[in-house]
Amino acid sequence: MDARISAYFPCINIVKTVPVFGYATKGIPGLEIIGLGKYGKNIKEKFIYFARKEKIKIPLKRYVVCVEGDQEDIEHILLNNRWFELPIFIIYWSMAELLPIKKLDNCLCAGKIDITGKIINADYSFKTNQLLDDDNSYKLIAPQNVMLDGDLSVIPLEAILKNTKYLKI
Repeated sequence: MDARISAYFPCINIVKTVPVFGYATKGIPGLEIIGLGKYGKNIKEKFIYFARKEKIKIPLKRYVVCVEGDQEDIEHILLNNRWFELPIFIIYWSMAELLPIKKLDNCLCAGKIDITGKIINADYSFKTNQLLDDDNSYKLIAPQNVMLDGDLSVIPLEAILKNTKYLKI
């Protein structure tokens, strides 16, 4: 099983998108987050904590999630590492078949998840046309009541997380 999603983060008066991809194999069970340096370990432990709080058994597989950025973006990615928590969580739990969404290739999201399970959504006040790809095929994963300035369609975050009890929007 593999998956891909686009994450975004603020970067000096613009918003940048970064691919996040992952795969699951029959290796030693666990989660590995690559591309966020030491911050990946903290995010991994937070997700393990959420699964324990939800009393959810993650299927025993090796899950690898990678945040890929251009060399010039690495410093900004590390500074903004918390905005990658929601896309990494969605991709991880989707690969574990714990979320109802399967096709993430054309999805875009950003958000932090605090330790109480509250999701801190990204700022949507920017011009969403900054996020559009060449064929305008992105769908933004965001709260259903979000007001956007542009033509980006929205997949309600509430629908994706409907089966989780601990996470709150």
